[in-house]
Amino acid sequence: MRRKSVIRFGAAAACLALGGCATVAGPPMATPPSNAAPAQVTAGDPFEGLNRRLFGFGQAFDRSFIRPLALGYERRAPTPLRRAIHNLLQNADEPVVFVNDVLQARFAPAAHTAARFLGNTTVGLGGLFDPMARAGAPHHDNDFGATLGRYGFGPGPYLFLPLIGPTSGRDAFGAGVDYVVDPLSWLKFRHAKTIGLARTALTLADARLEAEQDLQTLEATAVDPYATVRAVHRQSRALEVNGTEDELDALPELSPPPAPSQEAPSAAPKP
Repeated sequence: MRRKSVIRFGAAAACLALGGCATVAGPPMATPPSNAAPAQVTAGDPFEGLNRRLFGFGQAFDRSFIRPLALGYERRAPTPLRRAIHNLLQNADEPVVFVNDVLQARFAPAAHTAARFLGNTTVGLGGLFDPMARAGAPHHDNDFGATLGRYGFGPGPYLFLPLIGPTSGRDAFGAGVDYVVDPLSWLKFRHAKTIGLARTALTLADARLEAEQDLQTLEATAVDPYATVRAVHRQSRALEVNGTEDELDALPELSPPPAPSQEAPSAAPKP
């Protein structure tokens, strides 16, 4: 499972809590077996007991509300419409990505982000289409938590927060800064609240649909889903802050479980 797959649902949940953002977090997964809880606190996770309980709550909330919402959206919205909405939501995130590119003195990615936003907002009809990706300028993520990390701030304690997912003290603070930076959070115009709520709901549904296969695979294969999510989040976040896009893309995929054999079991040999 790649890091971006792991965190899609959490990114949507963070937007639900904050009203729209360009940050990334991670998905609530299946509740770990009761005998999977460690006997002692894991390094970097001082609130592990509470985090595991919140993890279980997140899984239950996903099963009862978010997943049905996302699957209903998939049934009712045709694929071209869902793709256009995905492009529109991604384009709305570009200003926050641009600000953090500049704050990190990553001027080439900042120019790349600015070109994407201008091109997709104009030629792409407000972002409904993504001609810049076809022109060789794909979207990349960035956020203020990563900015703090690049300036030497450590991640702080691992946290699993309701409606946000796996994060850290640094990244939770960064998500708040990104919300303030996001133009849609402070621009005042007619129907601004309605647009913000629609953006939040669509972001949630879009992200949850993209994460569906990975979530099912994790639940089916991981002995301790909580520990798996924590490990993948830490590794991928460290690479996002300190590594390169190539290193991030090289994270291993979480392979789906093998399909059960269709052959009938052979009869036991006679003594």
